[in-house]
Amino acid sequence: MSIDEAILASGNSIKITTARGWESAASGNALIKRRINELSEIAQKNAILRTGLNREWVISRLMRVVERCMQAEPVVKLIDGDLVETGEYQFDSRGANTALKALGEVIGLFRPVETKPGDEFAHLSDAELKRIATELASQIGLLPEKNIIDANE
Repeated sequence: MSIDEAILASGNSIKITTARGWESAASGNALIKRRINELSEIAQKNAILRTGLNREWVISRLMRVVERCMQAEPVVKLIDGDLVETGEYQFDSRGANTALKALGEVIGLFRPVETKPGDEFAHLSDAELKRIATELASQIGLLPEKNIIDANE
């Protein structure tokens, strides 16, 4: 609901500017902002429970859209009150791509990968890591110089 709709629904005579002030960060009233967020989450959960709308529902519908757009179902025509297959299959690349993109976003496929310190070595093999570790250990005096040659063999 918008602020206007919420005030009307509450039956209260609060001015809209006052209600907007409660929500603003400048008001300094974190308790009201937190309570608004709590009530919004409760309302959202209740709406999801009532409608059955959830992550699995969205994913299953997006998958159906992809299948339909990629010729998974034949084109049908209403003839004399019956749906009859026309023998044609329609390809909707735009619809398929849109649904695939939405599916990818739902499962987090397109989020940038977080890099952590040390990730720059993740692509190296065990042998390469051993060689680098041996070389560094030798450089700081933990290993004698001859072990550098041994690690490369």
